[in-house]
Amino acid sequence: LACLALTGLLVAACMPERSVVPPYYKDMARVDAAVDAPSAQQMISSYRQSNGAGSLTIDPALMRAAQAQAAAMARAGDVKASLSAGNGLAARLGAVGETNTYAVENVSAGYRTLAEAFSGWRDSPKHNAVMLDDRATRMGIATAYASGSKHKVFWSLVLAAPPTVPATCNIAELACGRFAVREPERIALLHRRADGETERWSYGALQAASGRFANALAAKGVTRGERVALLLPQAPETLIAHLAIYRMGAIAVPLASLFGAEALRYRLEHSGAAAIVTDAAGLAKLEALGDALPELRLRIVTGEVAGALPEGTSGFDALLAAAREDFETLATGPDDP
Repeated sequence: LACLALTGLLVAACMPERSVVPPYYKDMARVDAAVDAPSAQQMISSYRQSNGAGSLTIDPALMRAAQAQAAAMARAGDVKASLSAGNGLAARLGAVGETNTYAVENVSAGYRTLAEAFSGWRDSPKHNAVMLDDRATRMGIATAYASGSKHKVFWSLVLAAPPTVPATCNIAELACGRFAVREPERIALLHRRADGETERWSYGALQAASGRFANALAAKGVTRGERVALLLPQAPETLIAHLAIYRMGAIAVPLASLFGAEALRYRLEHSGAAAIVTDAAGLAKLEALGDALPELRLRIVTGEVAGALPEGTSGFDALLAAAREDFETLATGPDDP
């Protein structure tokens, strides 16, 4: 046994060591290949620093934009064919949530490794200028493989400046409105109801419902800058109310459903809420407070309530049914409350 063990050790010692390919030289001409983003970031940042520019950080949104462009080039089998009208860099960045962003990009094909791509970009004045753009602080990089193309490997490098805050910025527009225009049928929300059925809400449907609720709130006297409390579980009505409040420039005051009556009184009183949207359980807690909240002039309840609604209380569904869905979202500023 000792001889066999010694023989095994001797054989192992004679075997050549497996060579580890550095990520810079990893062949990208494979379906399962993916460029090593940290290595690319280190390589390009070092090059920038040696030329007086700042280092870069990897940005998830820019990585998605780069991957989408690399895939588009691979599908087209050509770089220029993928850059059709309407598919410019600004549009592609907008698709990943980057708006009003200064950005530049390198798109190319044929390089098999990261080292080859870097060398090619460095030796091309146009591509080199992109890598050394001194306004850029973030990057995304990706490749895509097309076996039927003569180029085989397609590269996309996106560099961008820090995100800028636009003069007008409405959360409802960013979260729903812009998608309702571009892709109204796209699913935005899946809600599993208590009966086990799943509700599907598209961006278009949410935009229409939030427009109705914003009109309903305005008709009830809620104005820009007023506080509207939300005492609701996670449900479509909660999202619709949030969007409507943002669209009309009011201020949402989220409240936990587990709050007791006294905790609610304190928060509603100190926030100065003029209205509240709640369910039957929340309405019962409000009723227990009696007249302790004189500023809370409007109560809206979702779902079913046993018996007639108390004075000053409106049904959520009834308000939506009676209101128009067209509502112009206010151009609120980034510093508005």
